Amino acid sequence: LLEKRLPPIDVRLAELRDLLVGKKALKRKWGSAPKGDLQALVESPTLAVDLLPSLFEDGDVVVHRAALEVYVKRVYRAHNMLALNTTEQDGDCPMLVKWSFRFRDTPIDISPIRYGMLAVLKDMHDLRERMPKVLEAYRESLQVHCPSDVELSTWVDPVNVLHIAMNSEDNNTDIASQVFELLQPYKSELVKLGVKFVNTLAYKKLQLPRYNTFTMARDYQEDPLYRGSRPTVAHLLELSRLKNYDLERIATVNRDLHIYVGQGKLEDDGGRRNLRPSHLLLRRISHSRDIAKGGLERILTKAIDALQLAMLDPRAQQTSSTRLYLNVLPELKDKDFEGVVGKLRDVMRGFITANTNELLKLRVDEI
Repeated sequence: LLEKRLPPIDVRLAELRDLLVGKKALKRKWGSAPKGDLQALVESPTLAVDLLPSLFEDGDVVVHRAALEVYVKRVYRAHNMLALNTTEQDGDCPMLVKWSFRFRDTPIDISPIRYGMLAVLKDMHDLRERMPKVLEAYRESLQVHCPSDVELSTWVDPVNVLHIAMNSEDNNTDIASQVFELLQPYKSELVKLGVKFVNTLAYKKLQLPRYNTFTMARDYQEDPLYRGSRPTVAHLLELSRLKNYDLERIATVNRDLHIYVGQGKLEDDGGRRNLRPSHLLLRRISHSRDIAKGGLERILTKAIDALQLAMLDPRAQQTSSTRLYLNVLPELKDKDFEGVVGKLRDVMRGFITANTNELLKLRVDEI
């Protein structure tokens, strides 16, 4: 129903293009941003993130450079971006975006600098042809930062990322198996470059991208838990905290809202193996800035709506309880931080009181 209320996708893409080149100003509830303000787009709760890849190879260099910059900065918005630069296609080397960043939620003295690169290609055939050039460019970009008297493979930490965008790939293609097979001859090189994640986004213009993630921990096989998720979403949803569960994802409309059935893993208790109960786990990230001014109630109400739909799935009906987790990305800049926190506690109490019956029906025991 929400999609039916939105303008046609080609109209939305044209509007996004105008915003990127500064022909239009971004309108927000708290006032319009200056024309051409890309950082305002990065932070906008209404940014059509998944339309940006359709502009990665726009004929206007200003447009495709802006689309690439906004995409990377949006995906890595919760981290501290240290540097970013774009290079145009040069012979066999495709268009590349290179950046460095640090985790924002980790003390700087123990947070390594992480490096990322995004390569824009056409399809699997193009990727097969150009993969050596892509890795060569990655090595060169890391070598710039590596001390001259140190071997790159001993200097680099296994924390880097490689994104591959394929803008003419057929929706029927089995990307996961083909990319896995393609990566196998390059495993040792990926390890030397410290590439922890290889992310692919495959799409055609005016179509939503398909996301797949291949991890060093799985020998660069796809991790099904990340399928359909933009890069960094798993980190923002703190899925690592759910390591005691075997997770099955239930499909949702909102890509920033995930619902899992979490089956507790077997525990060894003095020789006896006890099966822990299963839970319905909703994880949500939000880009809304009005969290203290009505936004929290709105986000929680939408979470309840999503849970009601999820309960139609037989797997959800077998769970013993439901747990909600919300990560609000914009930083609170109010000087009276404690006052805002107190207000949010009051809002939570009011929401729980007003929705007690529904929360009990959904077996919600933790927010």
